[in-house]
Amino acid sequence: MSAANCGDLAIVRLLLNAGARVNAGLIPSGLTALMMASKDGHTEVTQLLLDRGADPTAACSDDHSNALMLAASWGHMGTFRLLASFGTDVAAKTVGDETVQDFAIESGMLEIADWLDTVAGWYS
Repeated sequence: MSAANCGDLAIVRLLLNAGARVNAGLIPSGLTALMMASKDGHTEVTQLLLDRGADPTAACSDDHSNALMLAASWGHMGTFRLLASFGTDVAAKTVGDETVQDFAIESGMLEIADWLDTVAGWYS
């Protein structure tokens, strides 16, 4: 659902109302609309997808990264907090054993890394 990648809330809503599968992944990566919206910080689209049943714990088939990791990588704090509030596993790991905090630190997104330390009680 490329509309999620573009942050087009109206088109995403239209597609979902027309029966688009909210958790469908791109082949072969398994990247979902939620992951695309999260990566680009489209918080309103992320909220709509979550409200419509998008799985916040879904992971890409190639590296097992998830929407929370993508939001952390790009420093989208609002989207990150929204995903965290929907129960995304902050301790999930990629096939390379990377965590959400690793993604935040490697990308220089220290506000997110600090949030994980203080709010979520995460310690690397």
